[in-house]
Amino acid sequence: MLILVLIVVLSGAFFISKAFDDNAKDALSELHGAIMVSLDEMYPGDYSYSKDEEGYVHLFKGEHEFNGDTAYIDLLSEKTDCDITITYYEYPVITTITDDSGLRMTGYSINSEIANPVLMNNEYLFYDKASFNDKQYYIYYGPLLDEHGNAVGMLAVSRKAESIRKLIIKALIPVLVIAVLSSFIMCLFVYRYSNVLISLIRKIQSYMKSISEEDFRSELSPEVLKRGDELSEMGESAVKTASSLRHMVEEDQLTGLLNRRSAYKRFGETINNYTEKGVRFCVALGDIDFFKNFNDTYGHDVGDKVLSCVSCVFREFMRGKGYAIRWGGEEFLLVFENMKMARAEELMHSLLDEIRNLEIENEGEILKISMTFGLTECGLYDKKFDEYIKEADDRLYFGKENGRDRLVSSL
Repeated sequence: MLILVLIVVLSGAFFISKAFDDNAKDALSELHGAIMVSLDEMYPGDYSYSKDEEGYVHLFKGEHEFNGDTAYIDLLSEKTDCDITITYYEYPVITTITDDSGLRMTGYSINSEIANPVLMNNEYLFYDKASFNDKQYYIYYGPLLDEHGNAVGMLAVSRKAESIRKLIIKALIPVLVIAVLSSFIMCLFVYRYSNVLISLIRKIQSYMKSISEEDFRSELSPEVLKRGDELSEMGESAVKTASSLRHMVEEDQLTGLLNRRSAYKRFGETINNYTEKGVRFCVALGDIDFFKNFNDTYGHDVGDKVLSCVSCVFREFMRGKGYAIRWGGEEFLLVFENMKMARAEELMHSLLDEIRNLEIENEGEILKISMTFGLTECGLYDKKFDEYIKEADDRLYFGKENGRDRLVSSL
């Protein structure tokens, strides 16, 4: 409970302090703008400076000289509880800031890291807790421009940080009281609900662990998703993350089909299904005939379009029959689950007809596509994944060597 109170108070202090800092910045910015406008109305003309025979600098606005004329800034300081400083470059000419003996602090130069951005880039800058004479100030700086738009000095509006700190402490007292009372009430409920929350968190943790192990088919408990609170949002984010990762890890980005990396895992499941349940399956490996001609003649954009169109046909065709994989380049692998050779051959001939009927338009020209496939039935013998692929690849190679645009299911 003490830790909770400490967290709440520190958090409250941080946000309240930030709010007061932002408020101080806005207030000083508005006062800075008002002073600039009033100086323009009181003293028409641009800012300029000159040096007398003794080398002393005199700062002017129009014909008005600022040196020694502190009546206006003293009045503003009294009314606003803020200090005003007008400088020639980084050197104060007049100011309402005084040292411990009451003397105006004009015998110093403003830090170049502060002054340079204002003077060289004509920037308006706000600093919190800047130090002068061992006192901290909130300060807003703005440039004073001559007739050429160049900064010849700065107007700085500041307020002591100590006065704002007192307001922060005053605002923090009710936060402390509320934090103590609230933490006590919360402790009455924490024990009751902690076991439920921990259980839900562990379910999310278990789900994320399965995702980290690339088990993208695992499902998050509905108990987490139906809560409608922060935990369910975490769960929904985890599910969306899993979906995004699955697309990135398992799918080919161009075609949307399974990629070669995920094929090994999916194919292993298919083989296990045969081993445990005796479910036969068939594998067809094929590639697009003369695909290189599409890239060489029409460019890679057209080649990508051909791959995408063929992949769309595969996705629709394999629905309910198995799955399609982009094996690499223009090569595709089709896995027919729970199916024997005769039925797979029948389906493959139908698929080849669909591909022959594809028409791809390119700048008024209709492009036609054909493919060659090697088909093999798996499960007749206990073989490894690569052995089945090798068998299908041998039949594909035979088809390419003997005319293309065909299905080869035996040698």
